Amino acid sequence: MVADGSQANLGFNVTVGLQEERFSATGGMMINGLIVSENNRQRWKYDGFNLTKLALNNVDIGVGKISGSLEIMRKDPLYGNGFKAHLKAEVTALSKITVEVNAAFGYSTFRYWGFEGSVKGLSIQATALKITGFTGGAFYRMIPDRELSMNPAYENKALVLKPDNTVGLALRAGIYGSIPTDKTIDIMAGFSISTNPNGGLANIGFIGEAVVMADLTKLVPGDALAGAQKKFKEMTGNSKFLSDLKNNKTVTTFLDTKMVDEQYPVTEKIDGAIYAKLAMNYDFNNSVFHASLDVFIDIAKGIIKGIGPNGRAGWAVVHIAPDEWYMHIGTPTDMIGLKVGFDSFYLQSSSYFMVGTRIPGSPPPPVEVAEILGLQVQDLDYMSNLNALGDGKGFAFGTHLKFDTGDMTALFLYARFQAGLGTDIMLKNYGEAKCSNRGGDQIGINGWYANGQAYVYLQGELGIKIKLWFIKKKIPIIKAGVAAFCRLKVQTRIG
Repeated sequence: MVADGSQANLGFNVTVGLQEERFSATGGMMINGLIVSENNRQRWKYDGFNLTKLALNNVDIGVGKISGSLEIMRKDPLYGNGFKAHLKAEVTALSKITVEVNAAFGYSTFRYWGFEGSVKGLSIQATALKITGFTGGAFYRMIPDRELSMNPAYENKALVLKPDNTVGLALRAGIYGSIPTDKTIDIMAGFSISTNPNGGLANIGFIGEAVVMADLTKLVPGDALAGAQKKFKEMTGNSKFLSDLKNNKTVTTFLDTKMVDEQYPVTEKIDGAIYAKLAMNYDFNNSVFHASLDVFIDIAKGIIKGIGPNGRAGWAVVHIAPDEWYMHIGTPTDMIGLKVGFDSFYLQSSSYFMVGTRIPGSPPPPVEVAEILGLQVQDLDYMSNLNALGDGKGFAFGTHLKFDTGDMTALFLYARFQAGLGTDIMLKNYGEAKCSNRGGDQIGINGWYANGQAYVYLQGELGIKIKLWFIKKKIPIIKAGVAAFCRLKVQTRIG
């Protein structure tokens, strides 16, 4: 339903298909309504209809199947008047080669057009690289739309575009390949170039993607925790009293007697995947170079996984502009690293390195250190005041290691051990910021100030898990921890 002043339009799509995954047809219509006044009364009046979409799916032509759609746009808020078309052909007679073509032509407040196509499923051997496809396109006053590209409704569109009169002509070309097959390393590399509306060179860009897959069954044992589980069960399971207690029907109604093997099941088949993406762009109009790298790791169904969102193990950004430059390989709030383990039993390593004119604030120590020392995290955040001054130029790095067993259980007993260590070092220029407790003098020496911290902690807990009807509770028997925290602030002269 679309309403605009005295008009209201009702749109709908109709799909007709006799068999699943077979030929079907789709049509879209828009019924137009108009408010008219007669005898001082308003009423709706039919004002015609428009055809908005036509589509044919899975049309069998003997050597393959073809699907296509044509969408007609009228007074669209983004596209104005025009049309978008999509065609997909699967040539089964040629080892399932897939050809896709997208096109858009229209006029909003200016004319625009875009055309792109891709071919996948080829097998062209070029030494160790096997070329599996090509992609390319030409666009005029159109740019990629990131938000639409992430919409599942556009998953079959290689590139979703939107009109933009700040760009001129743009060309894009890419290649798909594998080394030696797509089951091992699958890659994509693309190149793009665009001009200004007046014809001058605007941007040159490069993008590359790689997916590495491998069967790690032989590298990872079926149950990596079997040794630790066995030791813990030997410590708690030799007593005849505990054995009788486990088998007592009355006791098992309120004691949690889940076995360790149930919490850490044996994994027989393990698959792995590593995904990396590199993008570089140079903006001639503003003399800006920007490059970004993302690496995602999710091996053995999460046994080895990146610590970032969606398994991101590493990321880096390089930005060079006339008024600023920086390189970030992780940050204190978004570190790079790996997590190795099963469920809550894991070893995690994380780090970061930054240099340039955009250095964020120093991080506080972990929560575990503050808890063991009987303090709040803000009590140990010795750089909170300086962090409030914002970013500055300099460099910083940090590395951290963390180990956690989670709750290991045997009969009604549980145990958990945690350990961690790390360090953070930063040298930063705070500009003209001044320190009130030094008579208003500039911070550090000429604005340069160095700080660092190091910590280590170890804690453990042994107790009983009770299950009493609807109540589950852990009662610690022994709980202890030790932590050390060191911090340093130094005034530094540079130059």
